[in-house]
Amino acid sequence: GNQANAMATNCEAYLLLKKMDLALETGNAALELSQRVENYEAEGRALKVIEECRAMASAGAAPVQAALPDQAQQAVAAQATSVAAAPVKKGLDPAYVRGVVNNAVLQSLATDEEVHEDSPLMETGMDSLTSVSFRNGLNQQLGMNLPAALMFDYPSQRAIVDHVVESSMV
Repeated sequence: GNQANAMATNCEAYLLLKKMDLALETGNAALELSQRVENYEAEGRALKVIEECRAMASAGAAPVQAALPDQAQQAVAAQATSVAAAPVKKGLDPAYVRGVVNNAVLQSLATDEEVHEDSPLMETGMDSLTSVSFRNGLNQQLGMNLPAALMFDYPSQRAIVDHVVESSMV
């Protein structure tokens, strides 16, 4: 979530500096990340920058905007550089994975009752057939190839989430 906000701030800074290529590139990256982590505020900000860049491109030139004082331009550039230089975490967002795993558990068990994230899934009513369907659903939703013994190696939602997040960082 915070990374999506930082990227949205970065693309807004590039737009202010009239660096349209960087604003558009960063805006698209911010849009993709914010949609993946369901950060609607960052998504809206990124979309706004992308729309402004496209409008300027279709007009054939950047519209005349009030020039920022040199000091403000330098401050915006410094902020954009520091955000861009911040280490980017690779891998899936744990909150996103937690939501996907929880939804898959509830779907596999055909229930809307909350299943505690530390509860052994085989004790919640999941059997070998539903565990295969559960794993296949996770593979499809997360774009991963989780092991056949997923339920035995990682018996709870928390263990599965930790494994998926750790595996996605490679």
